[in-house]
Amino acid sequence: MLRELANTPLASRSWRLCNLYTIRNADGELVKFDPNEGQRAFYNRLWYCNEILKARKLGFSTLIEVMFADDLIFNSLQAGIIDYTIEDAEAKLAMMRLAWEHLDNGELHPDTWRYGKIIKQAVPLTHDSARKIQFGNGSSAKCSTSLRGSTPQRLHVSELGKTAIWAPKKAAEIVNGAYNSMTPGNVRNSESTHEGGKVGIHFRLVDTAMRNDDANLSPIQSRFHFFPWFRDARYRLAVGGHRLREEMVKYFERLKAESGIVLTPEQMLWYDHKQREQGHGMKKEFPSTPGEAFEAIAEGAIYGTLMANLRAKGMIKEFGHHANLPFFTFWDIGVSDYTAVWLIQCVPPHGYLVLDWFESEGLPGSAMPGQILKWEKFYDKPVNRHFLPHDAETRSPGDGATYVGHLRAGGLTNVTVVPRTPDKWLGIGYVRDVLPACWFHARCDVPRNRDGTPHSPSDTQEDFPSGVACLEGYSKDTSPGMNLRESPKHDLFSHSADAFRTFGEAWRRGMIVVGDEALRTPKAVGGPRARR
Repeated sequence: MLRELANTPLASRSWRLCNLYTIRNADGELVKFDPNEGQRAFYNRLWYCNEILKARKLGFSTLIEVMFADDLIFNSLQAGIIDYTIEDAEAKLAMMRLAWEHLDNGELHPDTWRYGKIIKQAVPLTHDSARKIQFGNGSSAKCSTSLRGSTPQRLHVSELGKTAIWAPKKAAEIVNGAYNSMTPGNVRNSESTHEGGKVGIHFRLVDTAMRNDDANLSPIQSRFHFFPWFRDARYRLAVGGHRLREEMVKYFERLKAESGIVLTPEQMLWYDHKQREQGHGMKKEFPSTPGEAFEAIAEGAIYGTLMANLRAKGMIKEFGHHANLPFFTFWDIGVSDYTAVWLIQCVPPHGYLVLDWFESEGLPGSAMPGQILKWEKFYDKPVNRHFLPHDAETRSPGDGATYVGHLRAGGLTNVTVVPRTPDKWLGIGYVRDVLPACWFHARCDVPRNRDGTPHSPSDTQEDFPSGVACLEGYSKDTSPGMNLRESPKHDLFSHSADAFRTFGEAWRRGMIVVGDEALRTPKAVGGPRARR
């Protein structure tokens, strides 16, 4: 029956999307779907695979479900919806149902309801449940939190950024299952805010899409789309007599200088007021640039706010070191696990220069002197003292030697073991005390390969979080059974975070000595006055 409509406006997909369908607006009211500026911009750049990094509430889930409803009505296709929770996935499936249901609503569509009536008669809804709908033409759509085993021709993945940080195994299942079930020429739309820094499956997918040649994409490569908060006309306030805070004035000046982003006074005022409410959460919920999204604080991040403050103050940057002040290293050790080391220089009374960082998997103590030697050659300066955690004196069940013994056998004799702090949270507290006085060299913010070497964009192997990313991503364990007493999560972030805790504990005990002074409480941070 739909063939009879071939010579009508219904032959145009873009016309259908702008005239036939119904959604619920932000106030919960039924309204005719009229794509906003951001939705139209996305539609005009659609590719087979689309990776959307976005701010909150810009309407991309709505657009995707309306597009999929249209695809299913006018073709015979299978569609899938994946979301962080099944309730969220069901809500998105309900958007597709709603779009079909009101095709013949004369109040909402006075000019097209007759078309809608013909469409509903030709393509009736033959199955309708919370997790699956099916049409008379054989098309169907279902929703889940993974959809492994399905073979959809249309796939919508929502909030993979959240899934990747809080349920990484589930995120891997989505990518390895649903993504791989699709053949070239099918359509996948992934839209999400981001959290968790520059690590994890979602970051890798977005980063890959950003690096793809947009003008020469294959059908299985993703096109990157970024939609910041200021693309939405709702995010602005009448200026009136309000003035921006000085810190916001500097922020908008930096956006203009670094990214060419020029905002209206109404937009800047909205951001200023919203930032007072959200704080550092603005980078996750309302990013202005993709880079801001990758700096967002993950929920439950132990040092998240402190590290965000350091970034905001420009304390993660390139600088030199002091030629006449000693070097110190601080460790977390592991043989079957990861070994992490920070290289730090104390600059009293200004604070601490975190010059370098290393982490690798499965290295015995006998291999670590070689890494230290590389640093000493690079900086043309010996390391004064190495601080190791208390378990470095535990004897190995294999050869009966301690980790310290292996280091000394390899030539590192200037080793000190930091006594055990009774409660891990005490050590975390010491790190929180000292972090505001730390300047991190930009090399500590570069992801690494499994062997500890810096990761570059041309590397084909999987990258691992940088040292700074580890401190940003170090978080509380919220898994079942951990509710009685909070505990830090043991994951890819925790090893370098534990090594930095060795620094915090040594600092708190007064074990770090520069000249005749044991350092514990730095004065106001004045910036790295470093020189080669």
